[in-house]
Amino acid sequence: MTIRLRALTEEERATIERLAKSWTAAARLVERARTIRAAAARARRIQADPRWRYFELATGHNLHYSAPKETVAILRELVGG
Repeated sequence: MTIRLRALTEEERATIERLAKSWTAAARLVERARTIRAAAARARRIQADPRWRYFELATGHNLHYSAPKETVAILRELVGG
């Protein structure tokens, strides 16, 4: 089972890049953009590495609360059950 997030639109990607390089935007927005950019780069590296199993859930940090069934399905797949 693989659950994927939708790809960013070009407008969203451009906004993230602009904010990630900004020194004048609100610090919260800049840090969020930098985090998203770094996470996307990590995800691309992991997806390309055959040693990794890669899963995405359309949820926030507490996926066990917001997507419990999907989380359990992934965990079961990983342990072979």
